[in-house]
Amino acid sequence: MAIDLSKLTTGANRPLPSQAQAKPAVSSDNSPAPSSRPAGDAVVLTEQAQQLTRAESNLANATGIDQGKVDSIKQAIAEGRYHVDPERLAQNITKFENELNGLLDD
Repeated sequence: MAIDLSKLTTGANRPLPSQAQAKPAVSSDNSPAPSSRPAGDAVVLTEQAQQLTRAESNLANATGIDQGKVDSIKQAIAEGRYHVDPERLAQNITKFENELNGLLDD
């Protein structure tokens, strides 16, 4: 079964007004134009947005690894100076598991 769409008159075929004919949404007759207004489109970022952009860039470039600490632990292991406290390790593992369970319960 075919539907003849040519007889529908929903107004979708009307041409849209051009920007020259369209009225502005906000009238600026009472307010003077700023003198520093650029002639074309422009984007101005706030200081906070600039800081966020720098932070994102720094995070993207960061490896998250403290190579100095890694090297010192490797050297301590090689020299036999690195000792693991089993009690402390067990406590940290338990704490980590409890934190994970708290995330899963949410």
